[in-house]
Amino acid sequence: MARRKVADLQARLARDGFVHYAASDAWCEAAASDARAALDAALAPGAWLPECLRPRVGTNIRTRTRRWDVAVDASAAVAAAVAAAAAPAADLAAVVGDDAALVQLSVVASDPGAPAQQAHCDTAFSPGPPLYTFLVALQDVSEGMGPTSVWPGTHAAAFHARSPAERARHLALEAPAGGGAARRGDALLFDSRVYHGGGANGEARRLLLSATFKSAAAHAGADAGTTDSLLPHLAGRWTLGDFLARAA
Repeated sequence: MARRKVADLQARLARDGFVHYAASDAWCEAAASDARAALDAALAPGAWLPECLRPRVGTNIRTRTRRWDVAVDASAAVAAAVAAAAAPAADLAAVVGDDAALVQLSVVASDPGAPAQQAHCDTAFSPGPPLYTFLVALQDVSEGMGPTSVWPGTHAAAFHARSPAERARHLALEAPAGGGAARRGDALLFDSRVYHGGGANGEARRLLLSATFKSAAAHAGADAGTTDSLLPHLAGRWTLGDFLARAA
């Protein structure tokens, strides 16, 4: 990646709290197959699943209606898809950190009839780099499927210092960035403090692969917030650097 482009991406991440970019879609089809299998198993009638595999339908996903967050294993396809998404952002490791630990790996899905999510942040404000999430479109996402919108600058201390009413007014009046159609392999990298939300889905099941990394420089009090869908055997096993090495 050209040095000027890297510097621009770093500046946008610091200023806006997120960056959109196109990544390779080479592994998306295989990763989508693994994601569908995990989701189908979690949603099967009468299926018994350990807590870590049960679909998140409560506060973690901000709505109880036809929206799911299910932990997935780091299969070869899933790991390669995360690596492909991380590769264009490799030089952003100066911000995120090669040693940032994987704290969430899941399929985030919405079905037709899912209402728009309330705009939210995944973690409350804390000083220093917190968590960073890669969202990868595993299929083409039309506007009718409810792409993710993000509100620029809402990760900053000044915004979080506002009263709840002032924050709500800003979110209601300011147009979010993104939210338009996306192609398979498109990625969104965002700071966990930035306000975002999935749109209403009126067309077909939308599948996103979500991987969150906790910076080693994160404030000691920073928690995983709502980005904690991770199978136990993956905890402490993967870093951002491990995924970048796969993409090398």
